[in-house]
Amino acid sequence: MEDVFYYIVSVGGAISFCLILRLVPYLARLGESISWFYRRYLTNVNIISRHRLIGPFSWADLGFSIIYISLNIIFVFYPNGPNLVKGRRCGILALSNMVTLYASPGVSVLADLLGIRLRTWRRLHRAAGLMICALTGFHIIFNLTGTQPILLRERGIIYGIIASASILLAMLLPLPIIRQIVYPVFYPSHYLLAISVIYATWMHMPRDSSASWYLTYAILGTFGTTFLFEICATFYRNGAFGSRWSKGVIERRDDGSLRIEVVLGRPVVVLPGQYINLWVPSFNPWSWFQVSSFTITSWSVEKQHRLQFLAKRPNRSFGFTWLLTKSRQHLTFLSGPHGLSEPAPRYETVLLIASDAGILAIKPYVEQVFHCIKKKTSKTRRLCLAWHVSGQQMGMNLMTEMAGWINRLIYYNEEDKTHTMVFDPKRLIGLIPGESGTRGQISRSSPNFNDILGQEVQGHRQRLVEDVKAERGKMLVLVSASDKVRDDLQQSAKGYLRWVRIVELDYQPT
Repeated sequence: MEDVFYYIVSVGGAISFCLILRLVPYLARLGESISWFYRRYLTNVNIISRHRLIGPFSWADLGFSIIYISLNIIFVFYPNGPNLVKGRRCGILALSNMVTLYASPGVSVLADLLGIRLRTWRRLHRAAGLMICALTGFHIIFNLTGTQPILLRERGIIYGIIASASILLAMLLPLPIIRQIVYPVFYPSHYLLAISVIYATWMHMPRDSSASWYLTYAILGTFGTTFLFEICATFYRNGAFGSRWSKGVIERRDDGSLRIEVVLGRPVVVLPGQYINLWVPSFNPWSWFQVSSFTITSWSVEKQHRLQFLAKRPNRSFGFTWLLTKSRQHLTFLSGPHGLSEPAPRYETVLLIASDAGILAIKPYVEQVFHCIKKKTSKTRRLCLAWHVSGQQMGMNLMTEMAGWINRLIYYNEEDKTHTMVFDPKRLIGLIPGESGTRGQISRSSPNFNDILGQEVQGHRQRLVEDVKAERGKMLVLVSASDKVRDDLQQSAKGYLRWVRIVELDYQPT
């Protein structure tokens, strides 16, 4: 009987496997429909529009917040118990949420490991921090209203007050008004407060609470593992056990902008849209605590031995970029490349929209798709670049350099698949389109990116009708532009989401 049972299971498993393979295309279509519904009605519909202090806040953000808050409330109040028990639960839940905050010393590495955008992980980081702040407040209230007396002179209570004050201060520092004032010292202060919180919490916890200590060990173990991994990877990337260390050569130009070239200790493969975190400890003792992110503007099929970055003139007279203006050549450490890269050559139509310095993030994508089109290795049949130049926060040298690059792109383009549009209403740069005038358009008027998107979608759908069904591709829109442009495109794209994928790059000009 047992032999027959094994036979039935084997045959049934084989048949089930074949049925699942048969259903895969239908499941993929179902997944696309769910994704379209999610983007159309949840992520692309804002409850609160973008504001200087808050927003944007979509229905998807609201749903996540409700679920997150509800779970924490349930675990605090169920099952019912005295206030001291509820206070203890709040403390344990606060420690549980701390695992997210202390999962890695840097947010970039963890975002890469999870395969999400940097801004998405920052939102999760912010949500966990706010929840910890709220749980800490309830932890204090429940303990104050409990039956057990509290002696302020006890060491545990004193450290609890220090931990609570540090958490509150860590929540206040990221507020836009405060952050603008303390921006040069924001990151060092944030790290020091994080250390203060975990140490004061360690000293505050009762010795007989095994759950709290297990969570604390988990926090320290996770942080220690990721910290060790990041340190080893960074030192190896920058030439440890090799022939040389990474060095940065910094050129300050007349308009205040910077050209940074890093000679790498070991070559790296860089994908378009990625960025690196730059650390130059040889400036001064204060620079040991300062790390800044730079979008990589160079792209190559092969591994790169040198990375190039362009930085606009610094807005403040004190900060990391300002320190770079005072140097020429220094020992440089970098981590990365970080960030997700969109496979632009796999799309049939690619529209790239940039305003001012956003062209720096778009440039590697243009070079990659342009290269793949010339080598006949891309599905792309239409590449359109639209750049609005207003001169805001952008040096003249930087604009001229990008204008020269676009002019070469237009002039030496032998394919009819690419089109470049530059909108220069203030006549800040001089561009000459190609001799035929069909692949480049220089306009002195302000752009209407919504109309450009509509025209490109219409052309894309027309090409879809002419194609064989099996060979039809999708359309990709990459955006690195101002807040207003991104908000307008988000509203305009609602009707196109079945055919169009819109991606906001990690770097967005301010």
